[in-house]
Amino acid sequence: MIACSSARAFDTRNYKIEAPACSLKQIEERIARNPCDASAYCDRGLSNLTAGECEDAIEDFSKALQFAPRNLRALYGRAQSYEMMGKDELALKDVDAILKTGQIQLRAESIKLKIAILKSMKRYADCLPLYSMLLTSTDLGVGRQDRIDLLIERGNLYLRLHKPELAIADLQQTMLHGEHVYNYIPIGKAYQMMGDDSKALEAFSKGLSLYEKEKHRYGIPDGRLTDFYRLRAAIYTKQGKTELAKADLDKISSKAYRDTYREIYGDK
Repeated sequence: MIACSSARAFDTRNYKIEAPACSLKQIEERIARNPCDASAYCDRGLSNLTAGECEDAIEDFSKALQFAPRNLRALYGRAQSYEMMGKDELALKDVDAILKTGQIQLRAESIKLKIAILKSMKRYADCLPLYSMLLTSTDLGVGRQDRIDLLIERGNLYLRLHKPELAIADLQQTMLHGEHVYNYIPIGKAYQMMGDDSKALEAFSKGLSLYEKEKHRYGIPDGRLTDFYRLRAAIYTKQGKTELAKADLDKISSKAYRDTYREIYGDK
């Protein structure tokens, strides 16, 4: 029998769905030989999922669960399929079924998927215990970079929940492993939320200064760099430092922000 597993290490970034290691033809042959082969249905479900055929994937994963009700691959694959289709309640039910088994297999991935589902449902506060589970784990394969990524995610979530002090604590903790340019945006926003424009201005300026030093690493400026200038310009404007605000806004290439510049200062 051909094994077509697609096991992968835990990864905090947006999950990547990898196709089975064997062809669809080989999978179909396995099903033809053994119509009760749960593993084969899982592989075909995964093949359909990578092709974006979520409904077909759900059908295959459900078929696998008929023959193997506790098959974690089938539950996880079906949860991913439901999540992609926006069927959050059904996705959550499958993820919780995995977590209730207490097994290590796919546990970290399932926790991460549950976080994504809860965010989609705007149940942000319910995500916090799940982040803690991953950050304090010792046996789920969560590595150093994973922890940094999780702290950044949780820091941004704290900001959304209007908990700026906790956001700053998480984001500054990641700085112990090296400065991250774009962390200075949520840090600055957190200080603004606390009413400390001076520290917010310092954060935005630090981010821009670090970008200038290491821009060869970051390549073409993206929207977040634009945010630095926009956010700092807003503080300068509030402080009455119009020339500094104009200088920042002048560096923004987006037409939308050029229009903002004209609206504030009347420049044509």
